[in-house]
Amino acid sequence: MKKNKVVAIVQARMGSSRLPGKILLNLQNMPVIWHICERLSLSKEVDKVVVATSDKNQDDILTKCLDKNEIDYFRGSEEDVLDRFYKTADFYKADYVVRITADCPLIDPSLVSKAVLALKDDESLDYVGLACGAGVFKDKINKYPDGLDTEVFTFKSLEKTWNEATSSLDRGESVTSYLWRNKLKFNIKTISSKNDYGNLRWTLDTPEDYEFINHIYNELYNSKPEFGMHDILELIKEKPHLVDINRSSIGQVKYGEYYDRNNNS
Repeated sequence: MKKNKVVAIVQARMGSSRLPGKILLNLQNMPVIWHICERLSLSKEVDKVVVATSDKNQDDILTKCLDKNEIDYFRGSEEDVLDRFYKTADFYKADYVVRITADCPLIDPSLVSKAVLALKDDESLDYVGLACGAGVFKDKINKYPDGLDTEVFTFKSLEKTWNEATSSLDRGESVTSYLWRNKLKFNIKTISSKNDYGNLRWTLDTPEDYEFINHIYNELYNSKPEFGMHDILELIKEKPHLVDINRSSIGQVKYGEYYDRNNNS
């Protein structure tokens, strides 16, 4: 019996207005993008890790880094990110797709596995996402820290989205917004957290975010490279001042209506 292939795709490019070149910033002597790919490879449910970047010259420096570190990648449209994402998944013959963005160097491998298994265990589902980030911005549920954003979906649902989505919003950086906005067409599930950590910011978008994440890596990486959410929570409990480093960045990004998973329009 053929084993369904799970491909984790990291959406990445060099352009960043708040923190230029953030995906190549150094964490424990390796670039951010390397750590993200390495952490995804630690998930027992992931068969392949790939970076999906643009075909613009500005991203040549990224692909050189990926080549140097033997990380697979696919290049496509900068503007039509949905097309780039779909073609990456198609090229690597994915049955299930894990979507991760390159601003998540604290991504938790065990939570990635949890989301993949939730989708695999229920054949009626098209999409599973952790309660984190833009898609649950307005939902009154227990959330994971911002920066653990994990979405898993079938290739068939991605292909349907690629064929049907027409707006620049749905074909842009959000990639999956058409999918989880159309509940009459797709069956989606959101995994909430046991406790609410929606006030914690673990994403990489500002210099303060980088300072915070660098502290986390300096504290945990050498003793436990595969550290996860609970290890970070324990560290924060011991050193609560760490959350003050990037507290001012919380709420800087305002999510539009189209991000809301409860919006069926």
